[in-house]
Parts: sequence; structure tokens; C-alpha cells
Amino acid sequence: MAHRISKQKDTLSVHLAVLVSERMRRAIELAARQQCTTASAYTRQAIIERMRADGVEPTQAEAT
Repeated sequence: MAHRISKQKDTLSVHLAVLVSERMRRAIELAARQQCTTASAYTRQAIIERMRADGVEPTQAEAT
């Protein structure tokens, strides 16, 4: 997984790149279209939901 850090309007954001197969990319794009969203937004929401299922609240997590 690659990442890039950028400064935007007094906030720090990290950009992650997720490597997936071509088949998985198409599946993500299809699922995103079904939800009327972008592949990026769909992937971000899926990660957040999985973190919550694992007992981690993303809005409260701090880097250590």
C-alpha cells in the first residue's frame, strides 16, 4: 500500500493507494455505481465500516 501526505487548508490528509486485481477494481466500480458514488468514496466507506466492525472508531483513533 502506498501513501502520500499533503497539507490542505490547515488539515493534514493521507492519500492511500490500494492495489487490487483488475477483477476487484471492476467489482468496486460496479458496487460504487450501484450506490451512486465514486469508487474512492465506496472504498473509503468500506474501510470505515470494517474498522468499526473490528472495534475501532476511526473518528477517535489517534496515530501512535
